Amino acid sequence: MESERIRWEAEAKMEGSGLPHKEATYIINQAYLESARTVLKVLAEGYANAGLGLQEFQKIMKFEIDGAVSSLRLTGIQQRYLETEFFIPPERKLLESSTPTALREPEPPKVVETIGAQINRLREEASHLSEEELAEKTGLDIRTVQRNIANETTPSGRNLRAYERVFSKLLNRQVVISKMP
Repeated sequence: MESERIRWEAEAKMEGSGLPHKEATYIINQAYLESARTVLKVLAEGYANAGLGLQEFQKIMKFEIDGAVSSLRLTGIQQRYLETEFFIPPERKLLESSTPTALREPEPPKVVETIGAQINRLREEASHLSEEELAEKTGLDIRTVQRNIANETTPSGRNLRAYERVFSKLLNRQVVISKMP
């Protein structure tokens, strides 16, 4: 296999080369990185051709990269390098690099919800919770809740955590209210 050849060739060159230990270790480590890239390239092409979705592809490639890093004793920086190289399926890289920017589909604009809009949306999700009920459950004054929903005031960190805690409990999932930039 090509990856084995790369590793053994580097080790054979270093054996008896007279290079200082640190330099020899660096050269062998770089050969191991190249060996990992060779194997991961073949795996990425195989998984891409299997028709996996992007998330599944990334999950499998993460597993393969972790295995290569562990078995070849690569560094954390080398792992991140491999992740950036192999987390996008090969055909998507080709599409992104060959399609002129003007011909690509425009990305939909990102909708930024105000804190008040997020609280209001979460109230609706939580069985149409009234402002009074929300005030009671959070331990906040009704007028404070109304001002937060109307975006007249921005909730303090403590109040924001109270909203998140209540909505997380009511909706049975982790809720994070994003602060606007």
